[in-house]
This record gives sequence, structure tokens and C-alpha cells, in this order.
Amino acid sequence: MLDAGDALVRDRTPATSSQGQTSIELMNRLGYDAAALGEGDLERLGVSTVLQRIQEAKFPILSANAFLTGTDQLVTQPYVIRELGGHQVAIIGLTGQAALPDVDIRDPVESARRVTQEVRDRADILILLSHAGLDLNRQVAGLVPELDLIISGGDGFTSTPESTAAGPIIVQADASSPAHAGRRVGVGVWALSPQAKPVTQQWETIALTSAVASDPVMDAWAQEHP
Repeated sequence: MLDAGDALVRDRTPATSSQGQTSIELMNRLGYDAAALGEGDLERLGVSTVLQRIQEAKFPILSANAFLTGTDQLVTQPYVIRELGGHQVAIIGLTGQAALPDVDIRDPVESARRVTQEVRDRADILILLSHAGLDLNRQVAGLVPELDLIISGGDGFTSTPESTAAGPIIVQADASSPAHAGRRVGVGVWALSPQAKPVTQQWETIALTSAVASDPVMDAWAQEHP
């Protein structure tokens, strides 16, 4: 379970009234493996609240290019390496560019290149969670071919995954709109070569209609947090 960023707060309660705390609680319950830190969450919540939400999360919230202004200190960890399916999987986070008073968001392309060089010998599979937008993420794909998959968030739209000639597959997250968030979930299945590189992939968008039964525990939680 991965998220490309700006998952904590938008314009709806209870996320707004709890300053993203309920979003973290839900993501914890759903068993997320990692999420990127979105610039929108930094803008709406501020650094101190975002740091509190990161502490509450049972999964890493990642950014390789968001630094506290005037320092070389990252707001959060840049990547995580996890063992999944017998493979070492590096998951890197990128924040989209924005002008923020307390956070210096540095060049996403150069940051992706730098961190990929750092982790590529320690992992079989490299995944980038990036809220930098589709155009910038296409640049990353062209300049950082060591990546295997980019989960792309932020501006941009493509209806199908994009395969690059010698680089990663790009999957663009849906842009949410009022009352439409959470209506679909994207599912990807890889078949890997002996060298742990994707040789075939299947992508599916599942509509969360009434045909998908509600989880009773989550339903009860939602009733308690209107």
C-alpha cells in the first residue's frame, strides 16, 4: 500500500478538524507501507503539525528533497528499504515544488538522482513515490533509469501506465475532486525476472461501488468520526 503524497488533509472533515490526525489513523488501520510527503500538507498544516503526524504514523512518510529552511536537515527520512516477497525494496519519497516559509523544497530531479545512487546497491527493486507532478516525474524517469517504478502524484493525467525505453514504469495517481476522493483504488501486479526486474505488469483500477462490501470495523470508525 503506497501513496504519492498530499494524503493528510484537503477540504473535508474530519481530516480538516483533526489536522490530518484521522487520516493517519485510517492509513495505519489500512496497513500502508509508505507515503510521500506532499507539499500541500506542509502548506496547510505547517511543519510542526506535519512532524507530529509523522510520529503518529506506523509507516514511513518520505521526502528526499524537503529541508528545514536554512539548514541541511531533512523534514523526514528520504527512503526506506523493506523486504517484500523475498526482495529488498527501496521506496524513495519526493515532495513537489512550492514556496513555503519554513521548508526548502529542493530540485526533485537532482534529489531523486542523488538518493537513487545511495540506495541502488542495497536494493533489488527501486520505487519512487513522487508528488512532483507528471512532467517532472517523466524527467526523473529519463535521467534516473535505475528506478523500476514511479508512483506519480501531483499535476498531470494519464489513463494508462507509461513504460520508458530504458527506465521505470510511471503510474499517475488520480487527481481527487470534491466528493469524488476514495472512489477508486489502483492495483498493480508485477512478474519479476531472476534479476528482480519487472518483465510483465498488470494494472487495474477498481471502482469502490456498492458491490464492494464495507468493512464493519472501518464503518464503525467512520460513524464515530463524522
